[in-house]
Amino acid sequence: MKALETSLKLTTSALAIGYPRSHSILFQGLDLTLYGGELVCLLGVNGVGKSTLMRTLCGLLPPLQGTISILGQPISDLSVQEQAKSIAIVLTERPQLGPFQVWDLVSLGRYPYTSGFGNLTVHDRGVVDWAIQCTDIASIQYRNVHELSDGQRQRVMIARALAQEPQLLFLDEPTAFLDLPSRVEISKLLKNLVRRTQKAVLMSTHDWDLALSVADQIWILGEDHSFHAGAPEDLILNGVIENAFRRKNLFFDPHRGSFKSHQELSKPVVVRGEGLSRYWTVHALEREGFRITSDEVAPLLQIDVLEGNEGWVSTFQDNVQRHSSIYELITSLHRVEFVAD
Repeated sequence: MKALETSLKLTTSALAIGYPRSHSILFQGLDLTLYGGELVCLLGVNGVGKSTLMRTLCGLLPPLQGTISILGQPISDLSVQEQAKSIAIVLTERPQLGPFQVWDLVSLGRYPYTSGFGNLTVHDRGVVDWAIQCTDIASIQYRNVHELSDGQRQRVMIARALAQEPQLLFLDEPTAFLDLPSRVEISKLLKNLVRRTQKAVLMSTHDWDLALSVADQIWILGEDHSFHAGAPEDLILNGVIENAFRRKNLFFDPHRGSFKSHQELSKPVVVRGEGLSRYWTVHALEREGFRITSDEVAPLLQIDVLEGNEGWVSTFQDNVQRHSSIYELITSLHRVEFVAD
């Protein structure tokens, strides 16, 4: 298998970001790199500075210190038109769109190439059609945008950005208003795009699950003004994710890749069985405060997960019950007067 060639799209040197009017620095000393063919997710708590970093990197805010280079050129040396040909942006806010058809809205992405007159060449129209195909919206390209779902609209805005033919695509919370299936679809779409086009994508998000599943790198902005970058798995193994989002009653479970609330698991139970049914049975029991113990001890409570989705059997002292669902199992355990050893 031939390795994909990657090229350096963006670099920063000793970059400091913050609020220009007060010259208040949020983060400094940032030496960042974005490569073609990579999807990078930017994570951090609300208000930490994710949008400020995004807007600085794409030229909407000036850096307080340091430099930003796009394709080897300082961003300060690029004209507005040159920046628009190199960088495309999809912001958080729901777009207030007029009575556009999808194709017409996507075609607005060609504005850096039309000299301000909006006259599309054959090439321009071909790029618009390509952007529509890349985002799987060909079936809706002649519909009015205001008739679309939020997920469809977001695909249209990504297509519009692609029509600029940028080398870098910045998306600030692109899935914020979407339901779970649409969030997954948009994330997978972006992952496929970077692989097919070798563009670089930087996406800010609060969705840990999606970031862990699609990101080539994660950038974390810490509340202590620290910055961390690495593959999702590296940041889990070295404890960066756990430390960056530590809370008094919240911890990161590195085995499941998710955050959980602290609770005392005081009621011992033995769970016998295997497979997916056992995994989610244990999940439900721990959620309800049960502590899973080994079957080497004499259990006060025992749960047998039956093979072939045949149900569950709970044994509490001499009381044996059969259950057809985890909900039924948990509900019955709530009625038990449980006194742990």
